[in-house]
Amino acid sequence: MVLSASAVGGLLGALVADRVGRLVGQGRIIPVSAALSAPAAALTPLAVVLPVPPQVTLMLGGFTFGVCVVVYNVTQVSYRQRLCPPALLGRMNASVRFLVWGTMPIGGLLGGWLGSTLGPVPTLWVSAAGIALAALPVVLSPLARLRELPLDDASPSPAPPRP
Repeated sequence: MVLSASAVGGLLGALVADRVGRLVGQGRIIPVSAALSAPAAALTPLAVVLPVPPQVTLMLGGFTFGVCVVVYNVTQVSYRQRLCPPALLGRMNASVRFLVWGTMPIGGLLGGWLGSTLGPVPTLWVSAAGIALAALPVVLSPLARLRELPLDDASPSPAPPRP
């Protein structure tokens, strides 16, 4: 049920990303969704201390985190693709994927080590703090002050000639 709630949150995020972006502002929704993902992640370790059934807290946290992550990803990927010259899209996407997905095994190893050293709940707090710290550059960026995302004024550059 907990994982299903997270998945439903992700699906809902995909369905509403465009509408929420127009309502809140395309620029603002990126830092807002990044900032809201931290309290959603904090609901997981809070599930052991809140006076409600842990399943409810875990489902609410997973659902909210799923919505936030998908809204963030849809909006920021669309923005990156809009600004990047077409000839560089593949390289830009590959670089971002390498930085984001390439660090996940390191995070998995670190999480496993912390979990066996500190225990699961403190490790989940470290994870929630890491999510909040990762959101800081986005929250403090100029995006928070932009309602509409700027468009690239440069005309698309042609693809470079192949050797």
